[in-house]
Order: sequence, then structure tokens, then C-alpha cells
Amino acid sequence: MNYIVSQRALDLIELECRRNPDTETGGILVGSRDANQLSITHATGPGLQWEGSSYHFVKDTEYLQSVLNILFEYFGVNYLGVWHKHPRSMPHPSDGDISSAMEEVDEAGLKLEELITPICVVDSGQVQVLPFAIKERGYRVIEWTSRSHGEMLESESLRGQWYNTEVGSKRLIEELARFDDAGVEVELLKGNDETYRVNVTLAQKSSRRLVILCPAEYPVIAPEVAIYNEDTNEYEPLRSKLLDNWNIFVHLAEVIQEYQDVISDSEISVERNIGSSARPLPPRNWVRDGHQAAKVLCSLSRTAVTVAKWPSELACKVSKYADRLEKWFDDRDRWDYSSRDATQRQGQTADDEPQG
Repeated sequence: MNYIVSQRALDLIELECRRNPDTETGGILVGSRDANQLSITHATGPGLQWEGSSYHFVKDTEYLQSVLNILFEYFGVNYLGVWHKHPRSMPHPSDGDISSAMEEVDEAGLKLEELITPICVVDSGQVQVLPFAIKERGYRVIEWTSRSHGEMLESESLRGQWYNTEVGSKRLIEELARFDDAGVEVELLKGNDETYRVNVTLAQKSSRRLVILCPAEYPVIAPEVAIYNEDTNEYEPLRSKLLDNWNIFVHLAEVIQEYQDVISDSEISVERNIGSSARPLPPRNWVRDGHQAAKVLCSLSRTAVTVAKWPSELACKVSKYADRLEKWFDDRDRWDYSSRDATQRQGQTADDEPQG
């Protein structure tokens, strides 16, 4: 048997493992099989409602069944197995994995001869995807060859686009209806590769717009979204939490709304910050500042004695010390200025002396 796997499926598995470094995670494998070759075209994450710890993993079967149904409708591909992550100390299927796999293999409705069960381990920061197949209550190591996803889609059975199917057509109508409900004007274009591109103008007279590319597997695979600048003819990939955590229940209008909310919050923040920065402080002059402080303190203490009529041993003491402090700073000022004047006079005298 010849085993082929999509490189994009491997990339997704690696990404999911890195997202959960201390927890077991996993997903299903989808593809096709004939007498001579087994092709894994797609891999999924664990779903939305899944469980995991350091030593166990339970996939979200209901969500993953919905994903499988969509891919079957699009391409006729079907369930081939399940991948999941193990601790580094167990780089192979466990007894529990074998028992669970055999329950699926023995189920007549699935018509599986074997279950593909890759085990993933993270070792020194590197994700290793180790391919196994479970059959006849045991596992064996298999060898597979990776191919680009585009190359695998070129085969006759995988050609086609999501919107040409009944499920995909309904999804397209739903997407357009949600754009209308959100008041978003879009331009729907079909590229030479038959993929749909959605252009969204961000504002009137703006040179920027959002460009959304929907892959053949949409919405199983997240769309590619970029900000296009007509002035520079450059594309900037959109950073989006919705895209990073994409699932089949998210719609394009939500991505656009998320972007608009981020832009709105950014503009409000900029407006609040304009002119609100603190002025730079002048260089400190401790003599001048201290002198002013002494004058204020002296004035306050005299007012306290006169108006508040403190009994005022304390107020008198404060006034007394404030007077002394003010006098000290007065003397300090005179000394500072007289010293400066003397220095200047010495300099002038030196300049007036005849040079030898």
C-alpha cells in the first residue's frame, strides 16, 4: 500500500501540537483509498468542545462529523483515522488507542480495513509526526510521502469548488445575506483558478480595501484575508483572532466586523492621546525651587497663625523655621550671584591684561 499525505495536513497537525504544548490534542484524518494507495488530503483539530490533559484526549465528535460531512459533499473523501499527541515517553499507540481503533475498524458501517493513527510528540521544541496503522489488534509503523496540497487537489476526484455543491451553494447565499444585514457592500469576483474573491471597500474615497480569498474547502479551511493598498499595490495579511481560531460556524461578515471594531477602537485611542502627552520638565534648579517653597511655607504658616488661631506653639515653630529657611535661601541666592559676578570680573580682568 502506498501512503500519501498532504503537507498542509501535516502543517495543521504541527500547529495544533504547538498550541497545546502540555496537553494531549488531536483530530481526524480524511482522504481517499483504493486498492493500491491511501491519500490523506485533510486533517482537523480537536473541534470546539473537546477534552484533554497530559495523558488523555477526547475529540469533539459532533463538530468533526459536521466537518467530515462537508468534505464528503465537496470531494467524496471520507474518514481514514485519527491523530493525537502523546507524551515524549510514549511515541507509539497505547493499549487504549488500539482498543478504541479496533472498535471503529470492527464497525461494519465504516468499512475500514485499518485505522491510520499517527502519534505526535514534541521533543526539544520539534514536533514529530510518527505514522502508524492499527489492524488486527496491533499497530505497525508505516511510511508515507508528503505532497503539496495543491498537487493533491489536481487529481480528478478532488477538483471542484465549495460553491458548486449543494452545501456550498447554501453557504454562499448565507454569506451574502449576512453582508447585506451588516450593511457591508462587497464585490464578488471569480479568479482564473475558480476561487471566489471578495473585495470590501473600507471607506469612501479610501485606497484600501479588504480582499478575501475562499479556498476550495471553505468553510472547513479558513479564508485568506489581506488589506490591499491601491496606492502602493501591496497586500498586508490581516491579523484576526477569528481567523486564528477559525471554525465552520464563523462567517466572513464577522471577520469584517472584527476588523472595523479594531480600527474604530484604534482611532478613538489616537484621538484621546492627541495633545495629552505630558510636557517635558524644565531642568531642576534646586536653589530657586527651594526658595519658592520656603516662601510659600512661610506665607501659609503666617496665615495659619493669624486666621486659624492655632494655639500655636506648632504654627509658631513652623513660622520660625520657615523664616530661617527663607533667610538661608536669600543668603544662598546672594552668594550664588556674587560668586558668579566675581568669576565674571576675574575673567574680564584677565582679558584686559596685556599679552606677553
